[in-house]
Amino acid sequence: MSIFLGEHHLFTKYQPYTIYALGGNDTVRGTVLSNTIYGGSGDDYLNGYSSLTLYPKPWGWPDQPRGDTLYGESGNDTLIGNESSDSLYGGTGNDKLFGYEGGDFLSGGEGDDLYTVTTSDNARYSDAGPDHIDEQLGGGNDTIKFTDLDRSEISLNVDIDNSDTDLWLSSSEDLEDGQNDSGVIIEDFFVIKDGSYAFNNDNVIENVATADNYTVDLTDIDLDAINAAYEASQASAATIA
Repeated sequence: MSIFLGEHHLFTKYQPYTIYALGGNDTVRGTVLSNTIYGGSGDDYLNGYSSLTLYPKPWGWPDQPRGDTLYGESGNDTLIGNESSDSLYGGTGNDKLFGYEGGDFLSGGEGDDLYTVTTSDNARYSDAGPDHIDEQLGGGNDTIKFTDLDRSEISLNVDIDNSDTDLWLSSSEDLEDGQNDSGVIIEDFFVIKDGSYAFNNDNVIENVATADNYTVDLTDIDLDAINAAYEASQASAATIA
């Protein structure tokens, strides 16, 4: 089944759309409005879509796209957001998630998932912020693909001073001020057990693929170095207190 709302489907009240594609291998493309799309079973292609290029815009047409919520559900799905902040949920299966512009929430779920991130897209809107990825204990062998960062340009950061369990990835230039404005935050990548950082099992994203065709294994992160720094920060905090 194919559903194309797109820029030629004009509205009088600009209501958000909810679409249930049900079973089968479906192709669904939404509108510039806020779409909620459920893929159902099968290998689905769900595209939140944006028609900001439509000119002249119809009367009342939004100047900015609205954030989409896409659910791949079961099957090997491809989910594509728009220029706003979207929420993409892959569900079960080996899914491909593309947030595009805006600070998106991405969750591949069970299976071997691929997250494609372009930091220049996130940086285009100054208040968009980074993409947030949460596997939600989905497991599998997952990969973040940076389309515009080489291996030498990528930096990692953990906010150990605040006992934060997220892992930050972005360009060295972006992270140098202690903020992550255009990269990725992997939520709950770590857990703190008995006062030490450890990998959070099925919530780990295993791989980072770079624009210059390298693959970095994130499970090779030096936990001993993180824990040494964490212990020092906790001792310093205790002394100040």
